[in-house]
Amino acid sequence: MKKLLTTLALCFVVGFVVAQGQLPIKSKAASKVNSNTNSRASSTGSSTKAGETPQQVAEELCNCFNNYFSQYHPLIKNLIEDMAIHGEDKAVQAFQDKVVKLSQEEQQKVIADAQKFAEDASKENNGMTGCFETFQKKTSTMPEEEVKKALAELELSPSCKTVDELIKIGNAKK
Repeated sequence: MKKLLTTLALCFVVGFVVAQGQLPIKSKAASKVNSNTNSRASSTGSSTKAGETPQQVAEELCNCFNNYFSQYHPLIKNLIEDMAIHGEDKAVQAFQDKVVKLSQEEQQKVIADAQKFAEDASKENNGMTGCFETFQKKTSTMPEEEVKKALAELELSPSCKTVDELIKIGNAKK
């Protein structure tokens, strides 16, 4: 029962974070990216006023986000990715199935990390919002085409999967 409550709390927090606009990615720009996923090759030649390419800006966001998530059990990150791909119900079920197969000690770690993630994510200034605020600042000075390229990088890069999935969840909630 405790596992179920923790999972549901985590799902609620993820939904709350994206619904409250803590993912400052405009859905209009993100939806345009879906029709332009072949921009990877051309994105490396463009640059922001600060000299960063859209690819570099996207990589910085991904690195920031991956560093943030490194403090939690990998199943927390998997749950978020699964929510975007399979929907909340299937993701919760898959999460529970994975947790049940773990040792008692590992289950306790997952539960503790889920609770910590829920607490951290409910704070106004958490690591995720800091990552996205930096990304938003950098993209605010870029022409719209370069912003689209940066968002396309998020969609294309395997290391950016969680960021891309969170943006998709946020856009679906809007």
